[in-house]
Amino acid sequence: MKNLLLLSGLLLSPILLRAQTVLLNHPMVTVEENVTVHIIGNVEAQGNLDLNGQIEVEGSWLHSGTAAFNGQLVLSGDYTDTGTSQWSADSQLTLDGSLQNISGISQTMGILKLAGEGDKRFDQTLTIGQNLIMENGWLLADTVTLLDGAHIGQGHDNSYIIGWLSLKGNEKIYYPIGNENNYTPLIIKNLGGGELRLAIKGTLTSRSSDFIAGTNLQQLSGTHHWQVSWEEGSSQNTYLQLPFFDSEFNESPEDLNYLVVAEASANQRAFRSLGQSERIIIDGYEGIGSALSMSDTLGMSLYTLGVSTSFEEQTSFFIPNALIYQAALEDDRLIKIYSQDISGDEFLFRIYNTAGEIVHESFSFSQMSTQGWNGINIRNGNMVPPGVYNYLMTGRFNNGKIINHSGSVMVIH
Repeated sequence: MKNLLLLSGLLLSPILLRAQTVLLNHPMVTVEENVTVHIIGNVEAQGNLDLNGQIEVEGSWLHSGTAAFNGQLVLSGDYTDTGTSQWSADSQLTLDGSLQNISGISQTMGILKLAGEGDKRFDQTLTIGQNLIMENGWLLADTVTLLDGAHIGQGHDNSYIIGWLSLKGNEKIYYPIGNENNYTPLIIKNLGGGELRLAIKGTLTSRSSDFIAGTNLQQLSGTHHWQVSWEEGSSQNTYLQLPFFDSEFNESPEDLNYLVVAEASANQRAFRSLGQSERIIIDGYEGIGSALSMSDTLGMSLYTLGVSTSFEEQTSFFIPNALIYQAALEDDRLIKIYSQDISGDEFLFRIYNTAGEIVHESFSFSQMSTQGWNGINIRNGNMVPPGVYNYLMTGRFNNGKIINHSGSVMVIH
């Protein structure tokens, strides 16, 4: 293999290069669209590069010149940029090596794809404008920010983000994050309308930490907690869904009904229970949804799972305050009752229009927790018009306590 090859000029057809180092030092090297350059060796880019096609490098990339990335760079080694680079909205960096270090990228990147196993370490904040694809490997950065409208792919045990992840959404916001030991994804469910932007980081918890289990909490998770920073929007009617791991507690609860989502401010670190509204599956892990809304603050909060002092005290439920006909998520097109604590005995749920007429009636908690109300008026079989509708729910909790609850929902077309 040659020690050094010089690459220059306009490249209009595919090319394969083998050398210890390929030097790009021409005043302008242009890789046209639909052209692939495959390099086996390291690259030193000292001149000007205009990448519209694809460069595949089985080695590292050292950049000290000027580059316009409009196509795709596939890299198995480290990337170091001490020059000037521009990444367009359609640009893509694919990292298919293992234990890769990426430094010097300060511009917004169009697409980032994790394709090789091992850590992908970025030395600064990473901003993605279009898409983050996670096939294999862990993305480590101080903060990963996805701009408005950018898409984030499905995470899993072998590919997720370690560090702060900042996302914006208006219904259900999915965070494929974790820590050095585990994948710990979570979901923010926003039922209050409007858009939110939150930065969230999954963190390992030391069992000797100074977290305090507050009222009605017997113990807190000893392995995982999540830091949440509110950046935009209100947390009114915003609920948190966290995954559960068997190793979290010194003594695992005998019944998952005892598990609750717990919240604390970053300063006080004394947790309060947000209850349990539902048990769900998050990327294959059993999860717990909070019954109470997250705190309305544009500051830093901590969240973890806790064990309630007594199942007898569990009287939690959640009823959405809006039915949106055109919502993307099916659950947001329904009024359902979320609870693990309500008995089916003596159950009654009625919805009334402003004239006091019954537009929906159910005597089955099972029906209301699974099918719910879809906005159909039982009097005429038609969709009810938009507006405010009052409801009444009566029945009993599993512990025998009587339910007599009223509220209202907004129907939005």
